[in-house]
Amino acid sequence: MENTREAWLAERRTGIGGSDVAAILGLSKWKTPLDVYMEKTGQAPPQPESEPMRWGTLLEPVILREFAERHGIRVIREDGIKRHPRHGFMLASLDGWAPELPAVVECKTARSADGWGEPGTGEIPAYYQTQVAHYMAVTGAALAFVPVLIGASDFRVYQVDRDDEFIGDIIEAEAAFWHDHVRAGIPPEPINAADAARLWARDNGETVEVAGELADDVEELRALREQAKDLEERIGSIEDRLKVAFRDASSIAHGGKVLATFKAQTRKSIDTKALTAANPTLADQFRTESTFRVLRLK
Repeated sequence: MENTREAWLAERRTGIGGSDVAAILGLSKWKTPLDVYMEKTGQAPPQPESEPMRWGTLLEPVILREFAERHGIRVIREDGIKRHPRHGFMLASLDGWAPELPAVVECKTARSADGWGEPGTGEIPAYYQTQVAHYMAVTGAALAFVPVLIGASDFRVYQVDRDDEFIGDIIEAEAAFWHDHVRAGIPPEPINAADAARLWARDNGETVEVAGELADDVEELRALREQAKDLEERIGSIEDRLKVAFRDASSIAHGGKVLATFKAQTRKSIDTKALTAANPTLADQFRTESTFRVLRLK
């Protein structure tokens, strides 16, 4: 089973899958374009399966079966990864396929209904819109069904019709990413601090001249840090008064309503200084070193 998954992951690195598209377009809540680039170029280890991912996989056959029974549509499950007939870098690993229509069936689970519109419409979260459009591009499907189980008990089905203009835009964006970045070995521009830290973990000692907008950002950050410092001092002062008011009580109340608690907790930790003094060799075996950059304003 592990070898099968490894082979599947290896094939995924040979192209762009449906779950990669939202990240490439900057629409994903979970990944950035740089994350996708690192995965495709073998510079990032495979991510372990999360609990939501695991339960989504386990519930996939149940959701497929329920969709087929409720709508009277024959759905088959096809193993393996499909490729676009012209754009070989576009891959599709389908949850289900309705051959008579033909249509893609993409199963989802969600904790809440945020981003999901009226059932039966194509109103689904943007990152899933791009995924099913990608699958329709690869397979030539006329439409996609998205059955979703929300909050473990709210079953809905959405229908997304094929939009060739939208699909064309996605193909163009994917082609640019694949050829200009992955194949060229040029990482995309970082979009957040985590991305920047992965690209430039160390500084080179040089100075770079920036535009006036970034200079303004520095001054705004300086002002915000001062405000934060004032707030921290204010918070500390209030906390001091409250902690004194507790004395040895567990909670404080006003008008019979409990406002706050102040209870003892015990935490065990390793005294690294004592360990180093007692057994420096052993301490060194478990000592780790990390490199990071610190932003200081001048």
